[in-house]
Amino acid sequence: MSVGKSADPSTSSTGKASRARTASAKDQVREALIRSGSHLFATKDFDDVSLRQIAKHAGYSPGVVYKYFPDRQSLFRAIRDAVIQPFADALELALHSHTDAEERIIAMVRLASEFAALSAENFGIRFIYSSTERSRIGEDGEAQGVDTSAVSQRTYELHREATEMFLATLPRPAIDAHSATISIIAAVAGMATLPGTVAKGPATNRPGLTEGMVRALLNYWRETGSSNQEGDSPV
Repeated sequence: MSVGKSADPSTSSTGKASRARTASAKDQVREALIRSGSHLFATKDFDDVSLRQIAKHAGYSPGVVYKYFPDRQSLFRAIRDAVIQPFADALELALHSHTDAEERIIAMVRLASEFAALSAENFGIRFIYSSTERSRIGEDGEAQGVDTSAVSQRTYELHREATEMFLATLPRPAIDAHSATISIIAAVAGMATLPGTVAKGPATNRPGLTEGMVRALLNYWRETGSSNQEGDSPV
């Protein structure tokens, strides 16, 4: 996500930001704040960045930012969603580009590993865990996501669709689709955020380790699913 200031309808000829009156102008202000926030969050610790600093970097008065984002966390989520969108597009392409159920998941895991590693490097682990669907069980017994972001939910649904396709190849279910999907996502996020003191040096191949972990999960579910055809209960 590039950072920079460009002329827009909300900026006067003197360089001072004026009130954005049209929908297009408001969108440009919001995008400018997201660009500046992305730059500052990538170069400083989260706790060292304030909305006032972001507004100043974007060329607006402190009061402007609060018209678009009530707090720092909401702006951080907007940045996260803007970054996740092209990743979600790549996931969807991978989902429909493979016919083998296991290789489909692995292709998506490779994309997710690269995305998670870059995101953790640029924004820290807060970025990873704010985009990982944390589940709870609703009154209807179905898993519900705490994160209501549409693009985060989309990445979860894409992973889940690939996981369901894999589970459908088993003689009997080895695990429910939601738990399996979360296990795969957790493997990716966990390895991406493994402290450097634990996984250090060029010999540590995090993408390779992640792929190995996920293949181990798939093999376990495959073996468990095969044994379940004798009448055992799913895991």
